[in-house]
Amino acid sequence: MFKNLDKLASTFGGGTFAREGSPAERTSKSVDVKKIHKMFKNAAKENIKSFTVYVAELKELVAKLHYQKQLLVCQVLELEANKSATETGGSLVPWEFLFEQQR
Repeated sequence: MFKNLDKLASTFGGGTFAREGSPAERTSKSVDVKKIHKMFKNAAKENIKSFTVYVAELKELVAKLHYQKQLLVCQVLELEANKSATETGGSLVPWEFLFEQQR
């Protein structure tokens, strides 16, 4: 019976079947556990790298959006200042000046 199983295992790339409780079976299981542990460890490292890159990209995007928000706020302030200046006859304030003040 074991000879047929050994032939079947070698056909599919495996080795010989060890009897339950034999030293060969224990060695085989410990090698498989080590192999699986190594695969999970490598996969975890790759996931951490991916998350790190993703977080860095998000931080960059947030910084760009924050900059654009500041720019828009200053442009709105300029429009409001110019609107009130034209109504009261005062001087106009450029948005670049307001933007630099806000930074």
